[in-house]
Amino acid sequence: MLTPEIQAVLDEINAAPGPPPHELPVEEARAAHSAEAARLCGDGEPVAEVRDARVPVAGGEVLVRTFRPDTQATPGVVAYLHGGGWMMGTLDSYDSLLRALANASGALVAAVDYRLAPEHRYPTALEDSLAATRWLVDHAGELGGDGARLALAGDSAGGNLAA
Repeated sequence: MLTPEIQAVLDEINAAPGPPPHELPVEEARAAHSAEAARLCGDGEPVAEVRDARVPVAGGEVLVRTFRPDTQATPGVVAYLHGGGWMMGTLDSYDSLLRALANASGALVAAVDYRLAPEHRYPTALEDSLAATRWLVDHAGELGGDGARLALAGDSAGGNLAA
């Protein structure tokens, strides 16, 4: 059984005109995903700091965006891998969620913008996520976090990558 809030979101998605997302061209599906995230999530909560870092991975680099809560302590780190079926989802579309997670957990949340399919085939997303997580452990102190206290989290495709 779903909560009334989630049921309302699903009902709205199912009532939307046009083809389902999996039948859209990739760019249209990505644009629709970003627009839906912006509409549902809004601007997000303030956090003490948002910082971007470019992390080297095999064949290029990925962006890691950190969200630091307002704390004087050195927080643990949550490496977060976004969902989107391995072909959608961006750090911007997850911004509100990541800010809320940082504030609620008291952790430095580090979101990994792994490269997406179909431009980047399996196992690129997995390898990017692993390389970025290892980088976070080594560089957490520079970001204001404690790399010895690291959690790995994600939703949907990102949950699969985290597992």
